[in-house]
Amino acid sequence: MNKEQQLELVPKQFRKHPIFWLITYKMAEKFNRVFSKYGNSPYLNKDNFEWTKPIEENADAINKELHAFLYDEVIPSIHEIDVNWKPAISDDRWKSFFLVGYGRPAEENCQRCPITYDLVKDVPGLVSAFFSVLKPGAKIPPHRGPFNGVLTYHMGLKLPKDRDQCFIKVDKKKYVWEYGEGVVFDDTYVHEVENNTDEIRVILMLNFARPVHSPFSKLCNYVLKCISELPFVERGYQKLVDRDYADVEKFSKPQ
Repeated sequence: MNKEQQLELVPKQFRKHPIFWLITYKMAEKFNRVFSKYGNSPYLNKDNFEWTKPIEENADAINKELHAFLYDEVIPSIHEIDVNWKPAISDDRWKSFFLVGYGRPAEENCQRCPITYDLVKDVPGLVSAFFSVLKPGAKIPPHRGPFNGVLTYHMGLKLPKDRDQCFIKVDKKKYVWEYGEGVVFDDTYVHEVENNTDEIRVILMLNFARPVHSPFSKLCNYVLKCISELPFVERGYQKLVDRDYADVEKFSKPQ
């Protein structure tokens, strides 16, 4: 990575003195660990997040919207939209249909999934919301998320029949998705995913701001705002709304 590429990872207000961005970022991560409202374990207690209940109560309606486009829509690879994932997976094994990216809605996609969007749009601190599609045989190698001020929620939708062969491990602790059931975890713990089946796997995936005690939440939110304004984030969002994807493969409907 050359100097220009490195500066793209630094918010413009810190470009003259990038070391101050590193200090701010590291301080925010430290405060997030110490003042996290719900702890710092790999998996967090879902009952602390009331907004998960209506989402799971409407799993059938969400699944119906998913299946209305799954085999007809071009679904890009995750790295086409969010380059944060490129170090983990840079081919077409992991695809994504975004409703919200970087805190901003993808209007056309939201119109195709109005029930789902209505259920997720008011999640506190919502960063992104998308249907995550993993191809048969796909494996996402161990990696960690970029900032511990963000937590992740998964809810199972289209799952392989042999569910035990399709799972995520967070800090080496295995979780197998169940239809209409959600899980919250901290993706800054090393995690990996495997789909050792001949079927696709689809989940609803949300990223949202970690609840942090005030006033330390202000620093977490400030870092998230800085990240959302980085040039590569803006390019990713433009690809999302312009539908400018290099990968145009559609899934084949099962016979």
